[in-house]
Amino acid sequence: MIRLMFLFILIFIAAGCATHLKDSARHIKESDNTEIRQMDCVFLAKITGGSTLNGPLAARTGVKNAKIEALHRAAEMNATHIVWDEIDHGFFEMQAIGRAYRCPEET
Repeated sequence: MIRLMFLFILIFIAAGCATHLKDSARHIKESDNTEIRQMDCVFLAKITGGSTLNGPLAARTGVKNAKIEALHRAAEMNATHIVWDEIDHGFFEMQAIGRAYRCPEET
């Protein structure tokens, strides 16, 4: 019974550790290579975000947190789009790796 209670506590803690997307990063659109080429976008930088939430109980939250951290970094560069290259499920840290772009406004 104590093990079950401990498991539930861990799940609630992991769920409560989710990072929230800042307003400055909400405008960034997740794209693919085809869309970036068609829109004549300018490459800004390769970006990464990380999260120590990992493992079977927290992997989904870890991926979300890693992506949000990368989106915050892209927002600091005034990026408009991001293309995800890799989600690395490392042993100690989850990493989201992508490329930030600034694209012309869509008309």
